[in-house]
Amino acid sequence: MASVFKLDSTRFNDTIDKYVQMRNVDFVAECNKRAANIIMKAIGETKKTNPLRVQRELQARAESALTKTGKISKRKKFKAFYKGAPVGYRIFNWRRKHRPASLPPALRGKPLGGKAMGLQYNAFVKAAKASCNYVASGWMPALRYYKALGFGRSTKETKGIRTPSQKTSAGKGYAIPAKRVGDYIRSIFANTVKGIEKIGIPALKKAIAMEELDMKVYIERKEQERLNKLR
Repeated sequence: MASVFKLDSTRFNDTIDKYVQMRNVDFVAECNKRAANIIMKAIGETKKTNPLRVQRELQARAESALTKTGKISKRKKFKAFYKGAPVGYRIFNWRRKHRPASLPPALRGKPLGGKAMGLQYNAFVKAAKASCNYVASGWMPALRYYKALGFGRSTKETKGIRTPSQKTSAGKGYAIPAKRVGDYIRSIFANTVKGIEKIGIPALKKAIAMEELDMKVYIERKEQERLNKLR
């Protein structure tokens, strides 16, 4: 079930109204520009885990690689094959037994050992490393809609964040860019990652505040310039 939350955007709406009037720019374009900026800032502010740190905590080491046929290969172009220390295998088995919901469906089941453990542990480490940017990646599908309109160019915030598969909850994000319908204009975007509340909402709130501040700085500067002319 998707997480749904609402943020009070009254203050932000008042600020962008004033900003658009002072700059004499198109409201629809500015609304979409700011929406894209908020998404990129939310990506940057979302807490992430370093994949190498995850690998160390699982005591996993890349000793060899696998070819597409499953044979061992030392050629660098093939993906790493992870092997673990006994504690790493125990962590994996504990997760399978006590927290199966935290694992991809293919990795759930009874405790393992032997060759089966080696193959599944490799997949476990890769999944754990891939999940480091999972919540942040949930914004990428929405950002794609704004990029198609010329907004949301790649920045340092989006560097290294890949667009997730549509088969995952992160890949089901979306956006409805602003368009003029009478006097009512709004832009909608969504991150559909399951459990986004814990780290996603604080990041989004901060992103909105940062974008609002950017407009307020301009507004205050222009108002001060106008006052200086009256003196």
